[in-house]
Amino acid sequence: MKLSVVIPAYCDKLRIVKHVDACAAVSRLPDEVIVADDCGPEGTAEALRGRAWPFRLLYARILKDIPWNQPGARNLGLLLATGDAISFEDVDHLPARRFYAEAEKRLHESTETALIRAMRTHAADTSKRLPPSPGSWIVRRDAMLDVGGYDEDFSGHYGCDDDDARARLTRRFPRGAGLLQEPGHLVIREAGTRGLKRDAAQNHDLLKRKARRSVSTGAMLRFPFSVSILQERKA
Repeated sequence: MKLSVVIPAYCDKLRIVKHVDACAAVSRLPDEVIVADDCGPEGTAEALRGRAWPFRLLYARILKDIPWNQPGARNLGLLLATGDAISFEDVDHLPARRFYAEAEKRLHESTETALIRAMRTHAADTSKRLPPSPGSWIVRRDAMLDVGGYDEDFSGHYGCDDDDARARLTRRFPRGAGLLQEPGHLVIREAGTRGLKRDAAQNHDLLKRKARRSVSTGAMLRFPFSVSILQERKA
């Protein structure tokens, strides 16, 4: 099974590099990592370039500054990905060492499983278990395409795009959700979107209006973008 990692990002380059470094330190390396930059600060591609990454590395940049365009960034990564499975990862949720290996094992064991979620822990305090992240999870690529990807109607306001996508997947594949009890993601405290206005009221209302769908009704890739290959696939 081929695994792609998609990291939607709108933050400083050091956080993104830290996340890609974490992807290179796991027991089962991804086949490719795609950084989908939502028109964030400049300099990320330069910070990632020039290192011998152990996987194919793509840097995709959205060229239009749409507020809270995380669903667009995720769709960009989805359509660029070549893996059988995709790990969508919030930039402040680093993959645990065995997360990819355990998720791949679960997907091999059951062809009905469409998505894998995992418990979380804080990187600075691993003694406590946290519930699964709403936005960091592994999904079969064909299943995600089957439901139409993320709904970009949720762009422009904060939240709910991941809840909507997961709900459509579970309606389309009612026996397709898997949960790993061991932590799959390490939350880094210094990251996230603290300090930014995060009013989710409009998207909560949108989620209610779009309830009970199985396929996205929002168009994909409503923006210009560029793509750079920073590391080709190893032979």
